[in-house]
Amino acid sequence: MGLLVPADFDLRTIENGDEREVVSRLVDGLTDGWLIFPNVTFHSDRPHEIDVVLLHEEQGVVHLEVKGHRVYVQAGDWYGRQGKMKPQPFSQAKTNAYALRDELKDRWPGVFDHFPVRFGVAFPNTTELHGHLPPDIKRSQLFLAPDLEDPQNAIDLLLAGARIGSRFTVDQMNGIIKYLKPDTDFSWDPEARIRMHRQRMEALCASQVRALERLDANRRVAVTGGAGSGKTRLALAWARRASIGRNERVLVTCFNEPLADQIDGYLDGYEGVVTGAFLTVARSFEGMPHLEEPANMTAEDASTFWNETVIGHLHLNWPKITEKFDTVIIDEAQDFSPAWIAQLESLLDEDGPRRLMMVADSGQEIFSRGFRMPKPNDGWTLCELVNNCRNSHQIARLLRTFLGGAPAPEIGPETIGIDFVEASPTDVVSKVREILEREPDNGSGLLAPTASKVVLVPSVKLRDKLRVELGLGSWDERDTKTVCETERRMKGTEFDTVILVDPEYRMDDRALYIGISRAINQLFVVGPKELGQRLRIEKQR
Repeated sequence: MGLLVPADFDLRTIENGDEREVVSRLVDGLTDGWLIFPNVTFHSDRPHEIDVVLLHEEQGVVHLEVKGHRVYVQAGDWYGRQGKMKPQPFSQAKTNAYALRDELKDRWPGVFDHFPVRFGVAFPNTTELHGHLPPDIKRSQLFLAPDLEDPQNAIDLLLAGARIGSRFTVDQMNGIIKYLKPDTDFSWDPEARIRMHRQRMEALCASQVRALERLDANRRVAVTGGAGSGKTRLALAWARRASIGRNERVLVTCFNEPLADQIDGYLDGYEGVVTGAFLTVARSFEGMPHLEEPANMTAEDASTFWNETVIGHLHLNWPKITEKFDTVIIDEAQDFSPAWIAQLESLLDEDGPRRLMMVADSGQEIFSRGFRMPKPNDGWTLCELVNNCRNSHQIARLLRTFLGGAPAPEIGPETIGIDFVEASPTDVVSKVREILEREPDNGSGLLAPTASKVVLVPSVKLRDKLRVELGLGSWDERDTKTVCETERRMKGTEFDTVILVDPEYRMDDRALYIGISRAINQLFVVGPKELGQRLRIEKQR
C-alpha cells in the first residue's frame, strides 16, 4: 500500500476528479515503501507544477502527469476532445521531470547519479491507444486505465533497466520529503517503516486466518503451510474461540521453548487455556509424578535428560494423568512423533467435544520422529495455508525461488533490506560486530531500537563463541541482550531482523529455510562467497 505524504492528506482536496482517481489507485495498488505526493509545486528557472510525484528509498523518483480526457495520436501529435493538445502531454511531463531532476541533483550532489528520475503520463479514461507512438515515447510511459488496475506492475515496467546502486539514507529521504512538501512534518525513519510493515503483514495474515478459523467445527483438523503462512496465528484463533466462545479447556503445545513462550504471551489471560512446550508442560499435568530438572547441566547432560530421561518418564507415567481438555492444539506438529500425538489425544475428555487440531510444515521437519500428515479417510479435515504472510516480499521471494517456501501475496510489503556480508571463520566475529553496530538511521543499518532481532547460527560452538565475544545472550536473556541461538532452536518464532551467520557454510537447504524464514523485514546473511551465490544475494554493504 502506498503512503500519502503528508499522512493525513485528504484526497477530497484534489479538485480534479481524474487526478483524485489516479492517486487513489496508487495508494491502493503500490507496494509498501512508495511515498505519494499529490500536487507538487517547485521553482527552478520558472514555477513547475506536477500532478503526482512518487518516491521510493531504493527505486528512485517517478513523476506522473494526469490527463483525464480520451486521447489519440496522429502524425506524432496528441489530440483530445478539443483538438490538438496544448501543451503536448509528454513534452510537459518531460520538461517538469528534467527540471525536478536537476533541482534534486543540485541539492544532493552525486546521489542521483545512482537513482532514476523517470516520468510518465496517466490517462485514466483511456482504455486503449490508437495510432503509433512518437519514437521518443515508450509504451511503459503510458498509464492507461487497464495499467492503473495494477499500478505497481506499471511502475516496475517504467523503471525496468534503471541503474539502482544504493538506497537513500534516512536523512536524504527526509530532505527530499521536505523539499517536495515543505510544510509537512512527515518523518521517514526506521520506526515508521517497522510500523508500516507490521500492519500490512498482520492484515494479510488476519484475512487468511479468518477464512479458516471456523474449521474447528470439525473434530480433527490438520493444517499444512509453509513458514510464515499463519499456522501459529490460526492455532491462536482456534484457542481464543474455544476459550471465549465455548468456555472450553484448551491445551496449546509445541516442541520449542521459545515458540511456546511467544504463544503463552499471545494467550495470556484467556481462561482455561494451558500453554507450554510439550516436554515441559506435560510434566506438570495433574497426576504426573514430579521430575526435577537437574541444575548446572552440561550440554551433553541436557541432551540426555530431555531426550531420554524426560521422554521415558512421560511414557511410564502418562496413564496416571487425570487432567483433561476439550480441545488440544499442536503447533509445529512435524516435530512430534506419532506416539506423542496419540498421548496428547488421550488427554481429550470423553464427555467433551474432543477436538484435536494440528498445524505442520514438512519443510521444517528436522527431528525425524516419524511424523506423517493424516489422510482424509482417517477422519481428518485437511486444509492448506498457501500464502506467506510473515516475510516481506523480497525475503518471501528468496525463500520461494531457492528453498521452496510459500508464495508471498502480491500486495505484500517490500523488505527493508537483504544483505550479504562475506566472512570466514577467522573474521566472522568482527563482521557480525560491524552489523550490530550499524546506526539505525543509516540507510544500510539495522532497524530501529524497538525492532526485534536475532543472530542465528548452525552450531552450539559458534553460538557460544559469539555470545562471549559480542556480549550476546540466550533466549532466556532476550529482555536485556540481543539473542544468539541455533536456527533450529528458534524454529516457529519471528523477528524484524535476522542475522544468519554460517562462516563454514554448514547449513543445508532445510536449515537455511528455517533460519531465513524467521525474518520479517530485514535479513543479513554472513558467510563465504558460496553461501551468497547459493541464495543469489549479491548486494553487500
